[in-house]
This record gives sequence, C-alpha cells and structure tokens, in this order.
Amino acid sequence: MTGLIHIYHGDGKGKTTAAIGSAVRAAGRGKRVLIARFLKTDDSGEVTGLAHVPGITLLPCDRNFGFSWEMSAVQRKAAAVYYDNLLRMAWEMAAGLGTGVPGYDMLVLDEPTAGLDPKGRDEILGEISLLREKTGMTIVLVSHSMEDVANYVNRIIVMNKGSVMFDDEPKRVFAHGKELEAVGLAAPQVTYIMQTLKEAGLAVETDATTLTEARDSILAACGHGKEK
Repeated sequence: MTGLIHIYHGDGKGKTTAAIGSAVRAAGRGKRVLIARFLKTDDSGEVTGLAHVPGITLLPCDRNFGFSWEMSAVQRKAAAVYYDNLLRMAWEMAAGLGTGVPGYDMLVLDEPTAGLDPKGRDEILGEISLLREKTGMTIVLVSHSMEDVANYVNRIIVMNKGSVMFDDEPKRVFAHGKELEAVGLAAPQVTYIMQTLKEAGLAVETDATTLTEARDSILAACGHGKEK
C-alpha cells in the first residue's frame, strides 16, 4: 500500500507537534521513522525525548539560517547547499540506499523548504514526491508555504479549535478565502492574483491554485491555447 504525503501548515498551529505525534504513533505500531529538521537545531526541546523512543531516528541539524526572505544572497546560497545535502542524506537513509538496512516506513521533514527560494523549494518538493512514488513510504511535511500545500496534496483538512472546518479538495477549500483568513490561514498567492486580474476585467478562472493553472487560464483569456 502506498503511503500518503501529509503537509501540516499554519503559523502557531502546532505543525511540528502534530508531526511528532504522528511519528510517535507510527513508532508505537512498530514502524521505523526518520525525522529531519531544517530550522530547529539539536537544542530543540523535542530532541531529548525522541532520542529515547524506539524506532525513531533523528538526523542532526547544527545550522539555522532562518527564513529565505531574511537572508542575504550569500546566506541563501549557503542555505541551499546545506539543506540540499541534509535532504539527500534523509532521502538515502529513508530509502535504505547504501546502508545495508531496510528503508524507513515514515519520513518526517520539518520545514525543509523554509530557507530556500521558490526554485529550490520546487526542486526539493519534486524530489520528496518522487521518493514517495518510488518507495511507497508515508511522508510528513511541515511547511509555512500554502503553495506547498496547493501543489502536493489532493485533500485538505482545515482544523479550527479542535473541530474540522473544511475537508475537501484544494480548489473547494481555497474558495473560502475569507473564512481561512479569519483563522490565520490563506489561499495561495496565485489565487489572489487571479482574483485581482478578474476584477480588472480579464476573463480568467479565479480558482487556480498553482502557477501552471494560472498560466493556462491567463493564456486562454488572452486568446492563446495551453502552453505545451
């Protein structure tokens, strides 16, 4: 059975806490779990506790570059190299490549794209998706980016104060932009751009959630077919 890609999103929503909870539950069922953290170094509070949970392995993270929009060009370049190497290490360990031991059942990646520019983020997320397709493992991804959510999931569950607020495909959930904003979330930036273009008189689809969908809709509105 092929595992799922879980993406936990939302500022202050307990993303890492939820991911760790999933990891502990999986380990409790005899699954092998690998956790890689990209913003939190080894002095994070959860490290000590998780080190004593059988079945869970934590990759070390000794550098914190912060978020990409806070970095200089030199820092972004250094972060891209460091995070790419860390992700590849996680990939190889999770898949059991060159280790002589079986791969892991679950891979938890805590903020793997926070220090990357959009191009680097897309490359890493593409590799994550490919890893799932090749191995069938479950991947839990913690992310601040709603674009990550829009591009890599086919179902979104929005929780608010312990209750399910929305449970549907991305387009239907993101159509409730005002309600999402009221609970500290939002639609992808491209969705807002399409709504602005619509208000300006361009006959575009306002439910686009990815750049590809937006591009095709804009080309169609301008009298061109989809880009091949």
